[in-house]
Formats: sequence, structure tokens, C-alpha cells
Amino acid sequence: MALCIVKYLYQINRNDEASGKNSTKTHGTTGEQQPSNLDAAVEDAGESENEEEEWDYLGDELDLCFFKQFRYESETEAYETMKDLQGIHVPRIFARTKILGLTYTQDQPISRYFEHPGILMEYIEGFPLPEIAEHAPRKEWKPIIDKAIEIVNNIMSHGILNDDTNVRCFIVQPDLANTLDSEYKFKLTMIDFGHTRFRRQYHPGEDWRWWQAQDDEEGAIGVVMSMQLEREQGGGYTYERTTYREALQRDYMRGEWPKERPIPRDG
Repeated sequence: MALCIVKYLYQINRNDEASGKNSTKTHGTTGEQQPSNLDAAVEDAGESENEEEEWDYLGDELDLCFFKQFRYESETEAYETMKDLQGIHVPRIFARTKILGLTYTQDQPISRYFEHPGILMEYIEGFPLPEIAEHAPRKEWKPIIDKAIEIVNNIMSHGILNDDTNVRCFIVQPDLANTLDSEYKFKLTMIDFGHTRFRRQYHPGEDWRWWQAQDDEEGAIGVVMSMQLEREQGGGYTYERTTYREALQRDYMRGEWPKERPIPRDG
């Protein structure tokens, strides 16, 4: 808003000069140039703009701080909720960490704004799911992608919705525990749960299924991988909705159904 005001005032100033009306007045006795009210307003507006820029910078820093904390709390709650899946479909979590801020900020009310929380988790070595054609034989593509969809739905059944589900959330690695006759010769691990919502945040009823339908985590894997392999490899995988996804599609994604967003409860 301040920037718009400054532009508007400068435009008036230029118009005055063009019409011979200088924006300054000469003092009759001293001959000094005295700024008019318009010049004072322009100067004040410039100072206000600088102050606003400073506040914008501070606001950005606070937004970043709160966003960082939100993602940390979201991810830690997700892994806590998926305890039974750790080491199987998601990495193991060993500890929560914290990098302290500068010494003079510690043990102060503002200390949390200078701290950097973190998670110490299991390192998973492998390749991202989109690189499946480079690392896995063609006959393995379908079972690998279907397994990723199964994992997504398993996590969703734990009362977790991941708004950032995408194909790069999966790390694929050879499963040395499997024999050559097993169905899956590769193990998949899902990572990145910083953008999650939880069943506890919503009232009982159908609103949670509404969100599941809108997010379509299953399609974020199956549809995307099907299109990628068709484009890059001429095919190799055809996505078919699971029974549960078909039910969500039928109940919530028809054109005649309203798309009002259910509001999560407080807390």
C-alpha cells in the first residue's frame, strides 16, 4: 500500500513541475527553498515504505520459523503414529534433535525462535521410484508400483493424509531378504511426512473420507507412473484403482456432488 501511495505522490509532483507549479516555495526573507506539504508527504511515505520493508522482512522470518516448527511437529507425529510401520515401509526414528541458537539467546523467552529441531532417522540407500526403468527389469515395474500404492493406502488407514504424496517420496532398494521366487524382489520405503493431516483433527463422520477422495494419494503414484512410463518407455504399467479408491470416487468425485471443504475441528 505504501508503494502505491508513493507512486501516486510522485505523479502529482511531476504534473506540478510540468505545469510550472514547483513543489517547493522560496522563503521571502532568507531565499531558502522551503518544502511544501507535498514534499513532506513524499518524504514521510518513503520512510514508511522503508519501515514496511523492514517489517516484511521480519514477518518473513517469523513465517519461516513457524512453518519450520509446523513441519517438524507434523513429521514427528506421523512417525509416532506409524510406529508399527517403522523399519518396514517407513524409516526407523532413533531420536529427536535440536541445534541450539546463539549463546545469548539460550534460556531466554525468545530461544525457540533461534533453535532448529530435527529428527535422527534411518538412512535408506536406493533409487527414487521415478528412476525405476533405469534400475529394475520391466517385469518388476508393475509389482513395485502396486506395492507403493499398497503402502500409501496402508499409511492412510493409520489416520494419516499426506498432502505432499508424490512418486519421489518412495525409495526403492533390492530386498536381500527375499528369494528369487518371491513376488517382490525390491523393497520400498516411503519418506517425507512434513505436510500431513491426521484423523484426530476432524469430526467423526464422512468428512475424513471426503479429504481422502480429494487428495487421491493413490492416483498421485499410479497415474503419474503410468503416464511417465508411457511417455519415456512406451508403456509398461497400467494403473487400476483399488476397491477403496473406486468407492471414494463413486461417493465423492461425481460431478453432481458439492465440493465444499469440511472444516477441521479445533485442537
